[in-house]
Amino acid sequence: MIKALFLATIWVILIVKSVLFGGVIPPMKNLPNILTLVRIACAGVFAYFFVCHQYNACVITFIISMVSDVLDGAIARKYGCVSDLGKVLDPLADKITLLVVSVCFYTEGWIIWPMLAAVIIKESLMIIGGLIMLRSNVVAYSDRFGKASTVLFCASITMALLEKSPLPLLLRRICGLSTALFCMSIVCSFIALGHYARTQFMHRKA
Repeated sequence: MIKALFLATIWVILIVKSVLFGGVIPPMKNLPNILTLVRIACAGVFAYFFVCHQYNACVITFIISMVSDVLDGAIARKYGCVSDLGKVLDPLADKITLLVVSVCFYTEGWIIWPMLAAVIIKESLMIIGGLIMLRSNVVAYSDRFGKASTVLFCASITMALLEKSPLPLLLRRICGLSTALFCMSIVCSFIALGHYARTQFMHRKA
């Protein structure tokens, strides 16, 4: 697992170099999907380190996952590498990451069961809605609430993990706000889900 994390880190660094400073890592058209697969793999690595209580390693793994999430979209847009497979894999990777992290946190008592249930219900509805819209050839882009939910979720996860690290007391107390951020993330995600459902309704009505 550690070797896999190391290789994933090197791969992400090479891709960052390619995007920022030029140069092509062949085959470029497959990079977004490869990065998405790296993100899915990171979910498994995260769970392994979490079970081992290696929270610093969890933070590193989660950061790699976030960076790969940003890069796959940037590369797809810059090089015109958008694919049907990527349209399926990218949201799937998001959901796998969210569910794995949420289950891990629940097993340690970091979140209560209603929070986990809310995440599972929301993601299940998103999957069902996504399949319906995929069959209808409709693309629902993330709105500001969806983006805010992602930012809040990433911040809450990072802060929750850092809270278990040997940080100064003041920083640990600040990181203690992670639960509040997690709840805010859930609220924003349900608002985004409402907008998502409205898009589907308007399309069917049209």
